[in-house]
Amino acid sequence: YPASPQIWATSLAPLGALKNFLLTNINESSSHILGPWISPAAKEHHYAAFGINYDAPLLWYRRAFENTGWQEERQMVERGEIVDDSKGRRALMIGGLKDAVWAIMKSCAEEGRLSCVDVDAGHWIMLEKPEETNKILRRFVEGEEVGDGKVGAKGGREVDSRL
Repeated sequence: YPASPQIWATSLAPLGALKNFLLTNINESSSHILGPWISPAAKEHHYAAFGINYDAPLLWYRRAFENTGWQEERQMVERGEIVDDSKGRRALMIGGLKDAVWAIMKSCAEEGRLSCVDVDAGHWIMLEKPEETNKILRRFVEGEEVGDGKVGAKGGREVDSRL
């Protein structure tokens, strides 16, 4: 949970950077990198719940980047093991304007299927802007339209995904 979104671009995203970052930064030398919303107690809770092995979660990203698994998913849909009943349902994606990943994800939104809301935050919007994020979620759950170009709380701008 880095405080600066720039760490993603410099220390995590470039090829080989994540490995180098993990091998050269230990808890003591990297604590200044964490956002102020991560307390020592929260860190301990995270490690107790998830441990330190991130192989399984990282495989999800690998699968997405390598475009693997889509054939299996299509076969599961055809066999009725996965039911795609999402047509006509409202969907919401909230992202941080300071997050490099957000711009990419938002550009992949299928026209008319997803409302996207920008928040003035980095990648960890629920930690950085919990009140604003919850307000957007509450409005969405209560059936209010979000992502329609209105300016949200604290300067967050809501934009429609119809690019």
